Amino acid sequence: LSDFELIESRADLDALAQDLLGEKILAFDTEADSFYHYFDKTCLVQVATARQIYLIDPIALGGASELSPLGPIFASPNIQKIFHAAEYDIYVLKRDCGFQFANLFDTMVSAQLLGYPSVGLSSLTERHFGVKLPKDEQRSDWSARPLSSRQQSYAASDVLHHLSRVKNFNVTTFQAEDEIAAVAAAIGASFGGSLGITTTSGPGVALKQEAINL
Repeated sequence: LSDFELIESRADLDALAQDLLGEKILAFDTEADSFYHYFDKTCLVQVATARQIYLIDPIALGGASELSPLGPIFASPNIQKIFHAAEYDIYVLKRDCGFQFANLFDTMVSAQLLGYPSVGLSSLTERHFGVKLPKDEQRSDWSARPLSSRQQSYAASDVLHHLSRVKNFNVTTFQAEDEIAAVAAAIGASFGGSLGITTTSGPGVALKQEAINL
């Protein structure tokens, strides 16, 4: 696992957000405390570039509202944001922060479209990269502070760093035959353009969510 940097001050977050605006592709994940609190909240935001992983701590910053510097990044159509099973992540970020989203790529949706027998993040990273992700902190209390070293390592490994790197180097991660491409295009059309299909350099497609409105 590559090194990661913990972001706990507004100055560091402002500087990071400015740097991230210069990226073309980023991988994101979030951690919440829904297993421990009826009213859950965003407890951690993980972001990966092709070079580094960052763990952004909204609790240390003073609350989810302090994540506002990330807003322009999520809203930018020029930066592709990779999530796995993005629905809940986007739900909590919109609810807690009021963010708008554009240019999303959901690896779980792609795997489902391609008929993979297992679409969990751990299954995909093992299938494509031979990497087994840890699962021991899945039900951890992410609202507790300080975060343990095991929690931090788990969060960093869960941020799709490997997928971000592969996408950044233009390596095709998920492919389907032309028949699936036609089906995917029809699905995209049925959503009135909210789903876009982009072809790869060879036979097959990658499903890219251009925008999502929940």
